[in-house]
Amino acid sequence: MPLYDFRCLSCGFEFEDLLKISDSNPKCPECNLDTQKLISRFSGVVTGSEHRSLDCIVGADAEKRWQAIEKRKVDRRNNVIQKRTIKDKD
Repeated sequence: MPLYDFRCLSCGFEFEDLLKISDSNPKCPECNLDTQKLISRFSGVVTGSEHRSLDCIVGADAEKRWQAIEKRKVDRRNNVIQKRTIKDKD
């Protein structure tokens, strides 16, 4: 069962609850009125070919993570080009 985040529509109280997907929204534990399901941030690991893994982050850190991954790709390419240039000189 997934863990969901909720916010009370009346008092604004936020809480988590473990529910089945088919369950309806619970009542607020503070004022016992209706709640709204929130979109939550999550983190996970996606495995790809060649046993590589990539952290998946959604939210504010996603752009920073993407830039770091792209920078690493460029650095690796530059390193390979430098090694080829050194071998060609020998």
